[in-house]
Amino acid sequence: MPILGGGRLTGRVGDFTVGTLEIFTERAGLQQPMSYSVVRLQRELAARSRIGVIGVQRMGTAQTGDWNRVVGLDGRIGIRDAWTIDWWGAASATPGPDGDAAAYSARLGYETGSWSNLARIIQVGRGFDPQVGFLNRGGGYRFYEGTVMWKKRFPGVPWLKDWHPHVGYRGYYGLDGYWQEGRIHLDITEVSLANGAMIGPEVNIEHQGLQQPFAIASNVTLPVGSYDYTSLGLDFGTNPSARLSLALRADVGGFYNGSRRGGSVTLAARHASSLTTSLLVEYNDVRLDQGTFTRTLTAARIAWFLTPRVLLQTLVQYSNQARIWTANARFGWLGTAGTGLFVVFNEGQEADGFFQWKRPQARSLIVKYTRQLGRSG
Repeated sequence: MPILGGGRLTGRVGDFTVGTLEIFTERAGLQQPMSYSVVRLQRELAARSRIGVIGVQRMGTAQTGDWNRVVGLDGRIGIRDAWTIDWWGAASATPGPDGDAAAYSARLGYETGSWSNLARIIQVGRGFDPQVGFLNRGGGYRFYEGTVMWKKRFPGVPWLKDWHPHVGYRGYYGLDGYWQEGRIHLDITEVSLANGAMIGPEVNIEHQGLQQPFAIASNVTLPVGSYDYTSLGLDFGTNPSARLSLALRADVGGFYNGSRRGGSVTLAARHASSLTTSLLVEYNDVRLDQGTFTRTLTAARIAWFLTPRVLLQTLVQYSNQARIWTANARFGWLGTAGTGLFVVFNEGQEADGFFQWKRPQARSLIVKYTRQLGRSG
């Protein structure tokens, strides 16, 4: 959307942390000019606790009757040193009927030197519609998550740092009870070594429930049905703080009604704390009853700190799925508390390979300057 302008103000008012944002956009085709507004208030409480409220609005400025509003309330309750309860609730409103337009989440965490456990539930109503935001899936659902992790240290073994076996479950269910997605994650042999390396074989038992055909690739469409499969994974990484480091990920096993074999390799190099580079290559070979396809992703990153306050970061990647080559470059001259000058350049090209560009798709240049006012600035 073409942006006319806007402003942002953050800071503290008494015991409250305050954030406000206002953006105005121009007309774009059939889309009328818009005003986007966000207001956030948060107050820290005792014992690792807090409470906050947020209001978000999108409103047409050329004619009435085109708007969307969301209000939310969230908080954290700390119970002694180990227990934490995180929660939020939100509701949306648009012109016309707003049935089942609410959502909520509750998370219980238990964290000690030996245990890291959590349980969470999220429910999103069918009519919940945060148009100035993001939902990872619509249509209304319930999400359940539970993880149990035991952390064991070995001070008497010089080469072994810790062992943290864990098991977890994540599942999405429709409000009608339909099992949309589920995953049992078993990792009982993940260890960290004293030299910074880690290794962790794992087993994943997965379920996918499709209520409509799913075009997983341009030439492959999965039919409606339930799919249950098991895959094996392996993570391995050397010390990421070393001058040269390597991270490997391998996946092999079932995938819907077929199989998948693939993984990723990341090679990183660094010079002190001023220069870090990495190259990621990800590859997956998928074979299904409806057809086969491969997916590759190549990404190169460079982060160069000329001084502790002046930095240059770049990311260039190519995906054969999207057939897009993208590049992002960011220059920053940092001030205090996240303030300073930022210059960002983005480029997108339709491409047949990492160096096989065909035609430009998008290009943008963004300059942002932030200054903090008051005693700290």
